[in-house]
Amino acid sequence: MMSLRAVHAGTGYQYLLRSVATNDAPSQADTLAGYYQAKGTPPGRWIGRGLTGFNSESVVAGRVIDEAQMAALYGEGIHPDADEMIAANPDKRDYLIGRQFAIYTNDIPVLNALRDAEKRFKHLHGHRPTDADRSEMAQKIGRKFYEDATGYTHAPGADVTAWVNQQKNQVRQAVAGYDFTFSPTKSISVLWALADEDTANAIARCHHDAVADTLRWVEDNVARTRRGAGGIEQVATRGLNAAEFTHFDTRTGDPDLHSHVLISNKVQAEDGSWKALDGQPIFAHHQTISARYDVAIQDLLAERLGLEFVASPREAGKAPVWEVAGVPQELITLFSKRRTLARPVYERMVAEYTDRYGTAPSKLVAKEMWQAAILETRDAKKPAESLADLRAQWAEEVTKHHRGDELLDAVDAVAQGSAKAQRPLFSVDDHAAELAERIVSQVTDGRPVFRRSHIDTAISTALKGFRFGAVDRSAAHSAVMDSIFDRWAIDLSADELETLPAALRADDGRGIDHRLNSEQFTTAAILEAEARALDAVEEPTAIFASTEAIDRALAEHTRTEGFSLNSGQEELARHLLTCGTLAATGVGPAGTGKTTSMKIVAEVWRDSGRNLIGLAPSAAAARVLSDDIGSQATTIDSLTHTWLGNNPNRPGRDPSALPVEIKPGDMLLVDEAGMASTKNIAALIEIAHHTGAVVRFIGDPMQLDAVDGGGLFNAMCRRARTVELSEVMRFAKGRDTEQAAASLAIRNGDTSGVALYDERGWITGGRRETMIVNAVDAYLADIDAGRNALIIAPTNHDVDTINEIIRAHRIDSGAVDTTREVTLARGDVAGLGDTIICRTNTVFRPHTDGVAGRVINGDIMTIEDIRDDGSLVVRHTKSGDRQILPASYVSSSTHLGYGATVHRSQGATVDVTHAIIDDSVDRAGLYVATTRGKHENRIYSVCETPLDEDAEDSHYHLAGNTGAPAPTDVVAAAVARDRRQLAASDTLLDNIDEIHSPDRLRALWLHGIDIATNRFIDDHLPEALDQLPQAWAKDIGEGPAIRAAWRDALAAGIDPRTLMEAATTAIDDAADFDRLIAFRIRHVTNGDKGSSTPLPFPPPPTSGSDRQLDEWLRATRSTLANAEEKPAEPVATTPPLAASMPGMPAAFADAMAHMAAHAGARPAAPTGQADVDDAESQLHRNSVNRDEGREL
Repeated sequence: MMSLRAVHAGTGYQYLLRSVATNDAPSQADTLAGYYQAKGTPPGRWIGRGLTGFNSESVVAGRVIDEAQMAALYGEGIHPDADEMIAANPDKRDYLIGRQFAIYTNDIPVLNALRDAEKRFKHLHGHRPTDADRSEMAQKIGRKFYEDATGYTHAPGADVTAWVNQQKNQVRQAVAGYDFTFSPTKSISVLWALADEDTANAIARCHHDAVADTLRWVEDNVARTRRGAGGIEQVATRGLNAAEFTHFDTRTGDPDLHSHVLISNKVQAEDGSWKALDGQPIFAHHQTISARYDVAIQDLLAERLGLEFVASPREAGKAPVWEVAGVPQELITLFSKRRTLARPVYERMVAEYTDRYGTAPSKLVAKEMWQAAILETRDAKKPAESLADLRAQWAEEVTKHHRGDELLDAVDAVAQGSAKAQRPLFSVDDHAAELAERIVSQVTDGRPVFRRSHIDTAISTALKGFRFGAVDRSAAHSAVMDSIFDRWAIDLSADELETLPAALRADDGRGIDHRLNSEQFTTAAILEAEARALDAVEEPTAIFASTEAIDRALAEHTRTEGFSLNSGQEELARHLLTCGTLAATGVGPAGTGKTTSMKIVAEVWRDSGRNLIGLAPSAAAARVLSDDIGSQATTIDSLTHTWLGNNPNRPGRDPSALPVEIKPGDMLLVDEAGMASTKNIAALIEIAHHTGAVVRFIGDPMQLDAVDGGGLFNAMCRRARTVELSEVMRFAKGRDTEQAAASLAIRNGDTSGVALYDERGWITGGRRETMIVNAVDAYLADIDAGRNALIIAPTNHDVDTINEIIRAHRIDSGAVDTTREVTLARGDVAGLGDTIICRTNTVFRPHTDGVAGRVINGDIMTIEDIRDDGSLVVRHTKSGDRQILPASYVSSSTHLGYGATVHRSQGATVDVTHAIIDDSVDRAGLYVATTRGKHENRIYSVCETPLDEDAEDSHYHLAGNTGAPAPTDVVAAAVARDRRQLAASDTLLDNIDEIHSPDRLRALWLHGIDIATNRFIDDHLPEALDQLPQAWAKDIGEGPAIRAAWRDALAAGIDPRTLMEAATTAIDDAADFDRLIAFRIRHVTNGDKGSSTPLPFPPPPTSGSDRQLDEWLRATRSTLANAEEKPAEPVATTPPLAASMPGMPAAFADAMAHMAAHAGARPAAPTGQADVDDAESQLHRNSVNRDEGREL
């Protein structure tokens, strides 16, 4: 794997030397080389293709990097040989590589003084201050500030220095580079640590070669820089400049072969100019780089050492870890245990700090506590002396194991290459297409839209399951990638502006503002599914209810229930009953009473002699829906699983094979439709179309999204007329309008909604453990007071903790009898009286389970008896029904059921909610959590500074110091965190909007102005300067001030050539010709402060100018000026989607004609290139705009 962290400038290089290069151990050596010799760890070495740009004999790949070079490059952002260059010639131009890192002080007085002192030192001494010089300055200059701050007048110099460093650590400095930490899987490190020396050396070489191979790929495919105003243009680099430092163990002493590759933030663009490395693509490709390293080292070890690898499964939803076959799991566990021991110690320290100071520790204090916790739990606190000593210690530790000799024998056997090959040899013909299809399915299971990096990562992960021979690893990767993008992937990028001039286009024709990995893709199957759904909300059908029948139902509801529907509820019911389309949507935010509307819909439909089948995302939700509407209800999957051909016992796409009978005129009523996947929505519409039924989707696209690829319900709501309820009835029976407004504000991403919860005292904050305990105490108090309460937590681990605390309370109160207990799934223990939850839908049959009955995922039960065979007699908490749960089900599919996750709570309504919120909760989750309670919805914010357990000192140093967030900040951050999925068709529209956005047009235009202006000045300023008296030439040089003044004149629409004669008259006695001429030009154009023209003018056209660019700049300026004078009014409709629509990908044009020729046809979901064109056509036909009823 590869971890990625930023490293900051300033004196951060000192931490790089101490922690990275010296492996966290204190050194008595004066020089880095001496320390390496003493420790036996290898020195850091230069690596990277960009090193040639330094033109240095000492800065070349493979050479050792010394302290002075690290100080220059990583500390100040200057040439690594700056000290030698300054000694030879102090001219900055010799050693500057782009801009030197700025020193930020946040205006802290002592830091301002030290910054100024360093500048004076360089000026006086002609070289940069050494560490000793800086220490002396810190003590001498810092002492006064220290005394003013602390009142201590005779403190030792070390105390002053420590205080100064504390001030420095409060300020975040510029990013000096990025630490790529490459680590093989634990089994590789274990084998390296315990095998013979030759094998260990061979493993190390494979590791270093894998690192080098991965970095070469990064240089070619990820390393980018930016240029132009605001960094508008992203361009390739000449390569990376980095140093690799190898470590042998973790900070807790376990074997861990890994390399820190410190990549400098300084790179050269292809034109040779020095720039900053663009961090955005680095972080965007983090997982891709990591996966490429994993498959590289695995391939090299298999090829050179004959090692085999086996998949070691992890928790659900995560790819397996491929470990070396034959390395015993006991060894992997033995050398992975110590960090888990440190965690409880750390949490104890944090609790003590919080109790003492009333707040959680800051980032830096938390880091120090973590280091102290590691030391407190480390077996041997002294640093290892050499690799030989480390290997001896590790071998000795294994021999102490009760199976030590056997485990070491197993390692020897692996080192001899005794493992039999188990993975298949990759073949393009046999595997590329099959693997491509599988990867596309995996990637799109959780998202309707993907990027190239998603595919790249997935391919590397999948290739771990293969060996390579005639087709090498790189060729295999390319073959699968080509198969995916040739056969499956459909580009959702919009076409570039037709009028954009060549000067503002990249070589591929896209605008120069295009970003690496910004392209988004989908598949034909997803487009077809979306097309089917978006068509359906506008497809007319003669199936609807009469106005008279609706009026009767509404009147009957008023008579029997004692209240009438509000206007929104009535409108929603009428819409769903009379819209006359195959499909229709309705939106009901939390607590707006959509259930009441659905009851009317169900009653009217049944009274008309037609069936209504309720559908919901889960069995629990289906049960609630059935009770609410008085009609049969089941899960969405119960229909779509069979319809899509996934039921091995029934044919797919056969209405007669479905578990429920659906007749013409029937209605499928889908509740919580926002949680329905694209695949399921499309399948339901297919079912309705084939059976002659209609389908109605009701939900809230602002609540929890589909677990699988989703976003379609939201697109459907915007495609055609949708009624959205707006009157929140839940809170205090509609009387708490303030809470209603606040909840809707949170729903819409408005952080002002948080204020009400704070004003009412409903938001508290603190450590996670404290918040859990406080929430549990409040929950139990509500239960004791007879209130129906719900406690919600963000993670399953938090829910487990809540369950344990509540169970302990119930045991103490006598509500739970522990004399007889049973073990549940995940190791939970339950006794008589405990509440448990069922986690799997199951039908029990006497001949297999010994009992009959049915349970659904989410059923809450109370244990009434524990039988000798482990089965349970339970009572359903809602219905009161009793049933028996077989022992096998109890041990595999039940948990304690007191707490709930946000997902399980959606749809629940209680009196009071207690919700624990942390930085994993997004807007939808917060909205659901804060709308379950009818009276109060309390929030318990986890106010902790995130701890990076694997971070080195260098990652913290001069990275700033943030304190724990305030309780309301945690909630506001959740409001701002929108992770909802976007349908592929909406993604295309977003891309079209972005291509044509006024902000983008203005940015491109300003960059075009820069290009044209620079070209004009380059063409004409030298000639103008040549005409000046020779005596002025030395003073003027290239005329930097005049150049700037010319730029201002051109921006003001004035040709500066016409001003030169007046500006150069009678100035023979000037002290500075350059500045005086510039002043006179500015005085004429726009005063001496420069241009303030909102829209600068393009330079006048000349014989050497780019005519295409000039014409575009002038035309676009008029467009922008008109837009500023009279902003465009929002349009209510958008023209029909057509091949001629601006921004529409040209590849879709032919498909439009194909679509028109096949109108009304509804093919099955496409499965390859043969259907891509049809799917693209469907996308055009069904793309939707954002506003109500607007069709493109």
